[in-house]
Parts: sequence; structure tokens; C-alpha cells
Amino acid sequence: MLAAEWTTSNDHQYRSNEWDNVIWSDETHVEVFNRKNRTLVRRLKSENNEPFNSIPRVQSGGGTASVWRCMSGGARGPLVIYTGKMDGSAYIKTIQDALPMFIENTFDAVNDNWISMQDNAPSHTSKYSMK
Repeated sequence: MLAAEWTTSNDHQYRSNEWDNVIWSDETHVEVFNRKNRTLVRRLKSENNEPFNSIPRVQSGGGTASVWRCMSGGARGPLVIYTGKMDGSAYIKTIQDALPMFIENTFDAVNDNWISMQDNAPSHTSKYSMK
């Protein structure tokens, strides 16, 4: 069964208010300078040496930023800034620190029917995370 067929089948169809009970979360890692991917610039011949056509570079790498956030319905969770790699233990620590307050502020005491959705990233499915 294709994913599109699965999501529209009656067995797995959520009403809009049920989607509000799903907590989505993800993390990202951004390089500030000296990105390793190729950058293309489109310019006129007369704009060759204009500053807006060049990308600043630094010798020591330029730094990185790593963040995690969750959301549900119309609510946004805290933006968690972390250092290092997001492995299983770092993921669990982030969840333990940030998720309970988000759940408390987002869902009323009667509604404990929330679901935390994850994207099967290695840190989410590690042996440490699955304990």
C-alpha cells in the first residue's frame, strides 16, 4: 500500500481535532560560515566584484548552530539550542527537559491523549532512546 493510500484510508484517517493532539519534533544543524556545499551566483558581467556576490569565509570554521523544537496544532514548543551531536542520550535529555512543560502548557488536564511523533532519525531509534 502506498503512503498516500495509507493516510487516506478509513483505518488511519484523523479528524482535524485529532491532528491537534500530535506533537511533532525535529532537530537541525546549521553551518554559519564555510559551508561545504557548492554555492552558485548569477550576476551580470559588470557586477563581478560587487560585495553581494561573495560569501564571507573564516579560517577557523565559522561555527555551527544546532536546535530542536516541537509543535502541535497551533502551539510551538521551546527552541532548544544544544552543542555536539544529537545521539540517543542527548535526545532523551532534550525530551525530558523540554517536552513536559510544553505538554503542560498546551494540553488541558482532561486531554492526556497526545501522541509524540518522531522521524526515525538514528538518535530517536538508538538502543538508549528505546529503553
